[in-house]
Amino acid sequence: MMKVKGRNGGRKVYFDFKPHLKEIYEMAKRGCSIRMIAVHFRKDNPFLSHDIFQRLIREEKELRDAVEAGNEEGNIEITYALWDSAIMNRNMSALLFLCRTRLNMDDGARVNVNISKSDDAFEKAKLIPSKFPSDPVEASEFYQRLMLGDK
Repeated sequence: MMKVKGRNGGRKVYFDFKPHLKEIYEMAKRGCSIRMIAVHFRKDNPFLSHDIFQRLIREEKELRDAVEAGNEEGNIEITYALWDSAIMNRNMSALLFLCRTRLNMDDGARVNVNISKSDDAFEKAKLIPSKFPSDPVEASEFYQRLMLGDK
């Protein structure tokens, strides 16, 4: 049980707040924000605002630990579910997401369109990949192909 100082209008009030650490942990685990958790506990403590709850989390180690542990456990469960979906169930969307985020892979499907301002602009439109070669020789060859119109 914590003795908490808050405000009711312009008046200071003190109220008792008994944090339900398991409930705070479970809500954080499911992705609830600090504001959502504060609103949930406001039904028992009408003076508990988001700002007061935020302050309590900063000041009280047990509350802060419950929120942080809940967030991390939720992230772990999401990672496991994503992994199982991608690898075990052969879900192609989940597998592509993992490849992009964990392996920094790119499918190269994005292109930029460069249109010159001449009369035959649409004929001179060239597709330019979003990633240019980093090797100077490859960059030179790419530039030559681009300028000569080879694809």
